[in-house]
Amino acid sequence: MNDGYEHPENLSYLAYTSTNIPGPACPDEFFTTISGCDCFAKCKIESCTCIGTSFRLKESKKGCSSLCPCDLTCDNRFFDKGPIKGLEVFETEKKGHGLKTRLKISKGEFVCEYAGEAIGQVEAERRFSLQRTGDSNYIFVLKEFYENKCILTIVDPEAIGNIGRYINHSCEPNLCPVPVRTETAFPHISFFFCKRY
Repeated sequence: MNDGYEHPENLSYLAYTSTNIPGPACPDEFFTTISGCDCFAKCKIESCTCIGTSFRLKESKKGCSSLCPCDLTCDNRFFDKGPIKGLEVFETEKKGHGLKTRLKISKGEFVCEYAGEAIGQVEAERRFSLQRTGDSNYIFVLKEFYENKCILTIVDPEAIGNIGRYINHSCEPNLCPVPVRTETAFPHISFFFCKRY
């Protein structure tokens, strides 16, 4: 995996992707395009339709993308800049690998996307049923509720993923997952720093 980070040597099977790719039973939302903004250069909070748009819920965001005319300096282009610098994979005491940083992070700062294969619920259940006791589980299920419906976003970076695959469960989390939609209705699972210790 060549993404500029050091990965454990026993993971030579891992393929890199900077963002989600369609996997088995990928939801239709993955292919449903949404429009970008009309801003030039850098977007402004008061006029950018992406920044001002909350897709379905206040907990979700819409990010600028290649569909927008704004340039790469736009603060609403989380994914074009990639994960923050200074992330490193480490071995936890009891929970396998984890992800930490050598640098200070500001509250609200984008850390990285949890990228991998976008899969459907049946495929996620099938993959989970094949796991043995002690296997690492990378399947992330994000639930959004909209008009009495539960909308599932399921991403599995076990074989194809990015540095976000090492984010581990914590009883005292300092990262918050936020669904961010850019070019399609299928959200990126985006981690933002939400707490400092």
